[in-house]
Amino acid sequence: MPAKAYINRIATAVPEHEVHQFYLRFAASMLAADRRRIFKRMADLAGIEHRYSCFAPASDPEGPSADLAGRFIRGAFPGTAERMAMFCHAAPVLAQKGVDGLELGGGASRITHLIVTTCTGFAAPGIDLELIARCGLPERVERTMIGFMGCYAAINGLKLARHIVRSDPHARILLVNVELCTMHLRESSGLEKLLSFCLWGDGCAAALVTAEPHGIELESFYCIVANERRDLMSWSIRDHGFEMVLSGQVPAAIHEALRSNQDAILGDRPTEAIDLWAVHP
Repeated sequence: MPAKAYINRIATAVPEHEVHQFYLRFAASMLAADRRRIFKRMADLAGIEHRYSCFAPASDPEGPSADLAGRFIRGAFPGTAERMAMFCHAAPVLAQKGVDGLELGGGASRITHLIVTTCTGFAAPGIDLELIARCGLPERVERTMIGFMGCYAAINGLKLARHIVRSDPHARILLVNVELCTMHLRESSGLEKLLSFCLWGDGCAAALVTAEPHGIELESFYCIVANERRDLMSWSIRDHGFEMVLSGQVPAAIHEALRSNQDAILGDRPTEAIDLWAVHP
C-alpha cells in the first residue's frame, strides 16, 4: 500500500514594503474622475487590507515615479529584460525568507527533493540553485521547477510532492512557491486591468511534505479543465512585463465547474468526510 503524504510544516513570508494604499492612489491617478469612483468602489469590495512589494514605493503616488528607486517612471516603465533582472535579485531573498520560516535547522541537509513554483520571473540558473546555496540543502537534491502555471501551481506542487512520497516513503520534499507580482506593474487607463492588479502582491509560501504522520494529510487531488472558459484568465509575456487578463466572470465559472463535477470530486465520500479543501483556478 502506498505511503500517505503529509504537510508537516508551512511558512509564509512577505517583503517589507506595504504598498496597497499607495497603489490604489497611483492607479486612480491614471483614471478620469468618474472612473475613479468606480475603481474605489470595486477595490473596496475586494476586501484587501494589505499587499507587500519587494520594491519601495515612491513618496508621492501621483508623482513621476511609482517606486523610490525610479525604475517605474510614468511614460517609461521598464521592459521585460529589466524586470527579469529585478526578479533574479529579489526572488531568491524572499524565497529564502520563506524557507527560513520552516525552521528546518539541521533537517535542511535531509531534504531529498526541491520543488519551486513561480510564474512571475525566470532565469537559469534559477531560484532552485540559489536555495541550495542559501538554505544548506544537499547538492544532490532532486530539483523540479513548475513555471508559468499561475496561482494554482502551488496545488500542482503539492500533488507532485504527494506522488513522490507515495513512491518513496523516505522522501522529504521542500516546496517553495514564490511570486513577485508587483514587478509587473503596468501603465493603463483600463479599469479592468487596474482592478485585476489590485489583487496581486509579492510573497512566498514554503512547505515540508513527508510520510511522517503529522500535520495535514494530502489525501487526494482533482483537476477540471473548462475549455469553454479559458479566455476568462490569461497571463502573457509582453515587451513591458507580463500582462494579466482576469474577467469578473471567474467566480461564477468556478462555481459552475464545481457544481457540475461534484460527484466526481467527492467520489464515494460525503462532504463532511473532508476536513480541508483547497480550490484555485
